[in-house]
Amino acid sequence: MNHWSVPDYTIAVREALDSWMKSIWNYTHSFNDTSLTMISYVFYVTDANATNDYDVLVAFNARGIPPGSHTVGLTTYSWDISTHEPIPPIVINITTDSATASKLFVENVAMHEFGHALGLGHASPENTLNGPELMYYASSKDQTVYPSTLDIYGLTALYAGNFSQSIQLLSDIPYVMLAEGTVTSPETGLWEDYKEYLPIVIVLLLLIIVAVVLGQVGKGKKPEETTPPFPPPAPNEASGRSI
Repeated sequence: MNHWSVPDYTIAVREALDSWMKSIWNYTHSFNDTSLTMISYVFYVTDANATNDYDVLVAFNARGIPPGSHTVGLTTYSWDISTHEPIPPIVINITTDSATASKLFVENVAMHEFGHALGLGHASPENTLNGPELMYYASSKDQTVYPSTLDIYGLTALYAGNFSQSIQLLSDIPYVMLAEGTVTSPETGLWEDYKEYLPIVIVLLLLIIVAVVLGQVGKGKKPEETTPPFPPPAPNEASGRSI
């Protein structure tokens, strides 16, 4: 924190990180892709719980981030070409216009720059089907912008080893922002949705049929009697009297 920032900006950065986590979770559970589920983070704040052991440093600037006067966010890092990994720390600078920028704007800029810190470049489309594209080169001041299916799909390709490539979203994944909640997966029909469970269903049906047949066989056989149900009556004994 510095005199070009306000406490709301720290909250904005934290919410930007949370939006990435929620969007990754959303993508994972909507499209059954678990390759990014292990991403996590620890959040430190200067003068609160600061540490020198960090991977990404977010700094606030009054204005004038190179390379130009219109730059509102900049991510700087060194790259290890042998491992295809950044060399920490990655530094994110965000312009606050001398602490007059809105919390929403700082959050959107931070979210965009975190996309670069994760390894994404700029996206060509300006809009998704339900809102702005986060990784477009310009940031929104009017609404919260979440990572899109294109952004998360790009990360899955990047962390699978596909470096320095332009990514095209798969045709069966809708191009939308991944806000909280879940995105409806493409309609595939009843057979496509449940065909993987068909062997289990067949086995269960066979077990039910066998159980019914055995039950019917058991009903048609009378159980053997090993002892009489009641002892036979004893004969009358003579009393020694006559009538």
